[in-house]
Amino acid sequence: PASVNVLPGRLAEGDDRELALETLEHNLWKTADAFDMLGIRVLCEAINPLDMPGFLINSAADLEALLQRVDHPNCLAQLDFYHMARQQLDLPSCITRLGERIGHVQFADCPGRGAPGSGELDFGAALQALQASGYQGWLSAEYKPGEQGTEAGLGWLAEWRGR
Repeated sequence: PASVNVLPGRLAEGDDRELALETLEHNLWKTADAFDMLGIRVLCEAINPLDMPGFLINSAADLEALLQRVDHPNCLAQLDFYHMARQQLDLPSCITRLGERIGHVQFADCPGRGAPGSGELDFGAALQALQASGYQGWLSAEYKPGEQGTEAGLGWLAEWRGR
């Protein structure tokens, strides 16, 4: 199904976090309800605070709490492996925590946000946890291709297709 990612954004200096979360909750609920009539899922993503300081939602725990606040069946998590790994969070635990509320997955290796195999992320464990969660959707690569370029950097894809 079609989806739209609604990013929570950064909390401006001096703004009240709880008021920002209430506003986000209200806006996400209205958006999820409106897009539901169109058959479009609404996703929300956590972004690590190391690469984007001040981002309102950072972890799987933050995302889970937000989804509970919104409490709309058409509002789901967009889980980015890189953002969880960048914070040294246990990726299989993040996947288990969000479970059936995961609406989309994107990935890059960590550190460096490169192609799978260029960093230290245990994609095997993450993919196993994702399968155990019942996730049936797409996996989207969102990484920096490096000096070899995009086409040359797709060597990982053959191995993944074999899984």
